[in-house]
Amino acid sequence: MTSEPVRELTAIAGLPSYIARRGKMGDALCIDVHPRMGMGALIAKALLFHEMADRAGLKPEIVSTNSLYLSPGSSDVLADYFTGRPTQVRSRPLSGKSYMWALRHGAPLHMPLDRAAQLFATHFNPAPAIVEQVDKVLQGRSSFDLSIHFRGTDKVLESGTPDMDRALQHIGGFLDGTRGKDVFLATDDNAFRRVLTTRYPQHTFSSYDLSVLPDDTPRHFSAMSARDKAVESLVNIFLLARSPVIVRSSSYMSAISVLANPAMKTITLNKTLTGRQIFPEHEIIEAEQAAGGPQR
Repeated sequence: MTSEPVRELTAIAGLPSYIARRGKMGDALCIDVHPRMGMGALIAKALLFHEMADRAGLKPEIVSTNSLYLSPGSSDVLADYFTGRPTQVRSRPLSGKSYMWALRHGAPLHMPLDRAAQLFATHFNPAPAIVEQVDKVLQGRSSFDLSIHFRGTDKVLESGTPDMDRALQHIGGFLDGTRGKDVFLATDDNAFRRVLTTRYPQHTFSSYDLSVLPDDTPRHFSAMSARDKAVESLVNIFLLARSPVIVRSSSYMSAISVLANPAMKTITLNKTLTGRQIFPEHEIIEAEQAAGGPQR
């Protein structure tokens, strides 16, 4: 059901309802980013719809009822965790097949990183509850010396298993022969965490995990509450961004961190297996390669 031909047929079937619903929206673009997807992917799709609205001169009313993160009694994940979101959607938002048409044929497939960062800064300011947790981990620091995102669970279906030796080689370039570095680590790979902290006991590693899960368990598909999943994901996104450089596996989460801090240097360990040019991962890898960064 997730193959490209099936997605395209679903989108085509949604054209009539897209036309009907859009006709009732006036000068607004009302869209519900409702499919089950990780927080980074949700934000990436929302950004593409914001750009779609901007190009058409429409007011963006982008919401999400993504069940992975929608808490009981809530009607919009994005409004729960970001300030300045629309408080009321004036018309029935695009969803289902009409959403698929808008995503594949209305929204842009890509946009420059600087434009995406601008949209993110404008529309995705973290709510006080997220800022509070970020500040708690920072403990008075303005930033970390290095951030690391190493994801090895369900993402391997899209981008393969990240090479631990390759990750350690890049990390060693920043940590070997030094002491007292502050490192933020986001990982679902407990073996990688153990190797890293054992190899570098002279450095301080910080992480933000609201629950201990078995190895190889995707955190956003786990039994954690919807709120804990959302808070954990967003706090990690903003903490990964608090560094001048990030060593990262291919993932929407750390891609959004780059939009939160567009000055951050990226070292990406892998890429999508099928060659799909996914926003904003494709733009990040292109920028890396243009700057003489890692080649895969």
